Amino acid sequence: MNIRYACPNCRARLDSGLRCPDCGFLGVWRDGLLFLHRNDASWDRCIIERNGWISRTKEVGLYRENDDHFFLPDQRPHLKQVYAESKAHIDTFMRAEDLNGRLCVDLGASIGWVEAYVLKTYPLADLIALEINDDRFCGLGRSLVLKEQLGIEFTSLVADMHHIPLCDESVDIVFSVDALHHFRDMGQVFNEVHRVLRPGGKFYGINEPDRPSGTDETAYVATYASMELQHNIIERRPTYAEYIKAGGVLDLHSINAQMGLVQHVDTASLLLKGEKARHS
Repeated sequence: MNIRYACPNCRARLDSGLRCPDCGFLGVWRDGLLFLHRNDASWDRCIIERNGWISRTKEVGLYRENDDHFFLPDQRPHLKQVYAESKAHIDTFMRAEDLNGRLCVDLGASIGWVEAYVLKTYPLADLIALEINDDRFCGLGRSLVLKEQLGIEFTSLVADMHHIPLCDESVDIVFSVDALHHFRDMGQVFNEVHRVLRPGGKFYGINEPDRPSGTDETAYVATYASMELQHNIIERRPTYAEYIKAGGVLDLHSINAQMGLVQHVDTASLLLKGEKARHS
């Protein structure tokens, strides 16, 4: 599929050389990764978080070659336990949508393991894994090894989900797995999702944590994500109402009950769906 890339600064369509005809921005392919991000204070904040994920991965002893990545999320006993809820939500999402022949963007894609899993069921899907972290062990750099090991292909895009470098109304489906609560400004992200989706295009927020209404968010986050906070990783636990408000442009809502999923298990449970109106 011919992906229509846009300038992250002014949104003009990039030419075949990844240059913006309006402001002169120039994207680059480097070592198998496509870099299309701003170079300003907003990207500086992304780099702080990127470095936080690297330091956290080192602290827990996982900053190394890890062949578990080839078997995510369920082909080894310990992975089945850790990823059980994520897998259930992803499987539900894939039952709801036929992804073959459709351009899909994964926001906050980490190492690209969701793309590898999706392609088992939908080998003709066109997938873009968008992630701020290009690291070779805990970021999109790892996706290159996944693609080679598993014989699959998808686009590994280093960019900011607050400034999605894709053209208006060019994407069929946007999804995000366990990632919305890491986004600095969900409202801005949802506005960007709305912009890039075609009329009738859909968004899925998969396996998102929430907190009970009336609970202090700072204390709640400190309880469940203290290590992440120590490494300057953005951690939020919005209430369900806060998710819905942020995604109002897409009429975001929970489909847990509709799809037979339990909603409040531990701290990660929401399957959210939104859709861009077919007519303005």
